[in-house]
Amino acid sequence: MQNKVIDLKIPTSWNQCTAAQIRFLCRLIAAGLNPWYMRQKVFMQFGCLKAINHRYLDDNGTPYYLFKHLPTKQFCYISLPDYSFYLRQIDWTQRESELSEQLFPSIKVLGMIKLYGPSKKIFNLTYGEFVHAESCFNRYVHTKKAEALIDLCALLYRPGSGISPLSDEYKGDRRKDFNEYTYTRHRWMIKLLPAWFVVYAFLYYTGSREAMYAAHQHLKESVSIGEDRSSDLDKHRRLVNSLNQGDITKNQLIWQTPVWDAFAMIDRMIEQHKQITRK
Repeated sequence: MQNKVIDLKIPTSWNQCTAAQIRFLCRLIAAGLNPWYMRQKVFMQFGCLKAINHRYLDDNGTPYYLFKHLPTKQFCYISLPDYSFYLRQIDWTQRESELSEQLFPSIKVLGMIKLYGPSKKIFNLTYGEFVHAESCFNRYVHTKKAEALIDLCALLYRPGSGISPLSDEYKGDRRKDFNEYTYTRHRWMIKLLPAWFVVYAFLYYTGSREAMYAAHQHLKESVSIGEDRSSDLDKHRRLVNSLNQGDITKNQLIWQTPVWDAFAMIDRMIEQHKQITRK
């Protein structure tokens, strides 16, 4: 009987993962596992494999380990060099997140209260909302304090506005309008969510912001974190105020603009400003 070929469909990047795979990965990260052990767990889960306590050595002394492929119920041997190769294929799980696909657009707190998140690549965040998210994000990156991560998740995932997507008043966002003074009031809801989901929110925001900054290099250079460690909110305010020459009306307009549109506009303004100063 001819042996069947087992196709191990293992994702090679963050955005190739399914929701179930990302959930599993976030659970491992939340558990704080050893990176090498975590890679092995990810490989087994993503490859749908079960390790069998058996191995053999070929004529060259190369060890082969027995696995069972759960979807097909087929058994296979994987050599140690091939096993190491597969683990290197998922090294992306140990690098900075590039996840920008929104795999969990909503989640229920205790199975009752529904919180809604932003769309793919945070398209529907306003520029002002994004700047406050950046403040929470960098506060967590620099301090590792859980409160900053909770605030970021509370900003991204908020209760519904009550407006149906079928309504003429619907503007493409199920969440309540962002209010910088009140968005932390539902922190208690975020604290009731499983730890893996808070990790997911951080990974999703990290990948989305990187995708946006990569598309707008001039802006990225102007607001990157420097040695002064000044707040992101202050840096963005100073940048917008400088480009608009202190025009409060224009500043407010940009602050309420969808972040990708605002980035494109500010990026062009910075590029034009650089061209003028070179002359």
